[in-house]
Amino acid sequence: DGSREAFATLFDRYRQAIATNNIGLIHDDWGDFETARENYESALMTLKSLLPTDAKVESVCSFNAPPRMRNICSATASVLDNLGELSNTLGDPNTALLKFQDSQAITELLNQPRLTGATLSRICYSHLLLGKAEEAIGYCNRALPLNEQAKDLRTSAYTLTFLGMASALTNNAQAVKYFESALAKQR
Repeated sequence: DGSREAFATLFDRYRQAIATNNIGLIHDDWGDFETARENYESALMTLKSLLPTDAKVESVCSFNAPPRMRNICSATASVLDNLGELSNTLGDPNTALLKFQDSQAITELLNQPRLTGATLSRICYSHLLLGKAEEAIGYCNRALPLNEQAKDLRTSAYTLTFLGMASALTNNAQAVKYFESALAKQR
């Protein structure tokens, strides 16, 4: 049956994109940033090729989308986050923000609090790198309840650390409280 064969091909390309993204993560961890970027961009291209032609993210990525499409959309958001993180690592928070904003749009459409909270936390960090403490605090304050809702202790700790970093510029006592909360979550 042709539809079964088409599904198998689609599923293989999805798994290929996931594996390529994961290879990118390994190169990222090794400090081989150019190879990491190449793998992330390859994974993103493959995932985008699985979306309907000329479809806008808003029309295909939603909470009510079929499970296959939700998986593709979620994986796309994760790859965008990885590209954003890489841009932050390389000292380009403006490019990171563009990737994170695209990811955030997808995760919000999918109604995924864990992924949305993690992306908002990353946006917070990008604003810290840009020296925009108030914007950073705003994004961290949006991220933290989503991290808590998702019971994501690790990202909650990162978010609290970023809040501490941003607060240290104006309110050392508040910064210490955030850092202590982050430490408690990490333990």
